Amino acid sequence: MNVFPGECQAGEPITGTDVEELPMNTTLKTLASVTVAGGVAAGALLLTGGAASAMPSDTPCGAGDVQVSVTPDPAHAAGQEAFVVRYTAANPTTNCRLEGTPTGVSFTKGSGHGEADGSGTTVTADRADGAPAQPVNLRAGHPAESRILQQSQAPVTFQPDVVNLNLPADGDTSTTVAWPQGVPLKGTTAEVTDVAAA
Repeated sequence: MNVFPGECQAGEPITGTDVEELPMNTTLKTLASVTVAGGVAAGALLLTGGAASAMPSDTPCGAGDVQVSVTPDPAHAAGQEAFVVRYTAANPTTNCRLEGTPTGVSFTKGSGHGEADGSGTTVTADRADGAPAQPVNLRAGHPAESRILQQSQAPVTFQPDVVNLNLPADGDTSTTVAWPQGVPLKGTTAEVTDVAAA
C-alpha cells in the first residue's frame, strides 16, 4: 500500500519505505512534538521537586509557630535520665528556624506563682563538645528535638507539673509545657542539649 505525503491509515504502522515517502516537514513536526513533550515532563519534575523540598528559612520561630511536648526518653547514657523536648510545626505552612538550646528552663507545680511552687533546679546548656549550634528548619513533617538530662542516681528533689522555657530562637518565645505526669526531678542541676532535627 502506498502512503501519499501527509496521509496515514489509522491503526497501521509506518514502515521504513513509508517514512522515506513522508515529506521533510512531517518528520520535523514529529521531532518537535517529542521535544516539547519531553520539555514539559522535565519542567513538571522540577516544579514537583521544588514543592517537595522547601527552602530553609531565616525567620526565627515564634511561640505561635511551634507545638512543644516533653516525654521520657528510654534511650540515654548510663547514669542519666533524659527527657525529649519535641518541637513540631503548629500548622502546615510553618517554615521557621530553631537554633541553640532552650533558655530560661524552670520547673514549677500548680500555678507556679508561689514561692514553694518552683524547683530551684539550675539548668545549664550541655555544650561539652564545644561545637557551634546548628540551625534547624522547622516545618510540617520535619520536627526537631532537644533533651533535658538529669542524674539518675541523685535523690528526688521536686515533682513538677510543667516546664517553662524559651524556645531556641530569637525574640519572645516563652512557652509552658506539661511535664510527664508522676516523673520527679532528681538532684539540683540539669542540662539541656541543642536542638537538632528529629
